[in-house]
Amino acid sequence: MRYSWFVLIALAGSPGLLSAQSPVAEVYTVDLAHSLLDFTTRLIGFNRVRGTFGEWQANFVYDPAAPTSGYVSFIAEVSSISTQVAQRDQHLKSPDFFDAARFPRISFEGHVLSAKGTRFEVEGPLTIRDSTRIIRFGLDLMAPEAKDPFGNRRLVFAGKVTLNRRDFGVHGPRFWSLAISDSVSIELELAGRIWEYTTLGFRNSVYGPTLVAAADSGRFDEVHRRVRGEIAAETDATRFPSPYETEVAVGRLIQAGHVDEALETLELFADVVERYWSPEEQSGYQTLLGQTLARLGRNDEARQHLVTAVSLDPTSTNARAWRTSVTRRTP
Repeated sequence: MRYSWFVLIALAGSPGLLSAQSPVAEVYTVDLAHSLLDFTTRLIGFNRVRGTFGEWQANFVYDPAAPTSGYVSFIAEVSSISTQVAQRDQHLKSPDFFDAARFPRISFEGHVLSAKGTRFEVEGPLTIRDSTRIIRFGLDLMAPEAKDPFGNRRLVFAGKVTLNRRDFGVHGPRFWSLAISDSVSIELELAGRIWEYTTLGFRNSVYGPTLVAAADSGRFDEVHRRVRGEIAAETDATRFPSPYETEVAVGRLIQAGHVDEALETLELFADVVERYWSPEEQSGYQTLLGQTLARLGRNDEARQHLVTAVSLDPTSTNARAWRTSVTRRTP
């Protein structure tokens, strides 16, 4: 369920889903529909120009027992830049400025340096074009964790930071290089979310809801054996587990405390994943495997799957966040 110029996310957390699970740092996904991430600069010293990015993703992780172990990963697609003026947007994507063809993404990965109350200091490498610089910024918790009307857990953070565009090779042709201010201000208000999977539904799924119902009724082992045979004999590819079905099923099992059953479900679907899912979808599967193993305290195995997840899809901020969370717990 993945799914601007720059990112920054504050980190705050809450206890694990259930005390029976091995403690893990929570990974939140930024809900783009309810988040704001804008950049502003001045033109010829007078008026301001505001822009954003239409396609970006971010995930952050926080350990309530150790707030300074927090981490954030962000990636924005340069081709989605928008300042509400088509001609200007095209120019910004050109080699004169961001050069989207050669450098299609802006990325940031940072760790929490300090945490005091609702204030966090984050530091890490920001990459724009072919330039990478370490930046530091502050973020404030604007709304502590609470549940929305659908039962999803949410947090909201806000902050501002100023960059020098020339530090990242964003110069422009001579006239515009002189006309545009060197300073670029970034303003953000970001909503982190953890799904309540029982509210999402299964759509037209077959195997996922069967296994979830079996775990809830105490008949998982029996049904698991039957489903294994059905999947092996299945000839209709449309009935195979989909990425969405798998995530919802595993999410429901974990949130109900059936973590062992969640792992068995993932292992049951492994052959289908390898044969029918895209590399990006396989990355999501490996991420699910990693976080499930981590909840069972099997961190070495979890880390291996999360490293694989990042290699399959280097742009997955979710895989990167889980990898960092588990790596920091692996001796």
